[in-house]
Amino acid sequence: MDSSELHERLDALYHRLRDFPEGARCEHGVHLKPDAYVAFLELRKLTENELLPALAQNAKRGWPLG
Repeated sequence: MDSSELHERLDALYHRLRDFPEGARCEHGVHLKPDAYVAFLELRKLTENELLPALAQNAKRGWPLG
């Protein structure tokens, strides 16, 4: 996967989470509407399975992160 595709996928998930009013506190903790929860899980999966390995691979090559 190229970096532009990864960036687009991360950006799309971020926008689903960024300003959503679906999050609210309740007596049991935090309540999220289903789409916000799914977006969070997808973002976590993408981060763990693709973003972090790509960053680790770049670090092994000596490429800067910034």
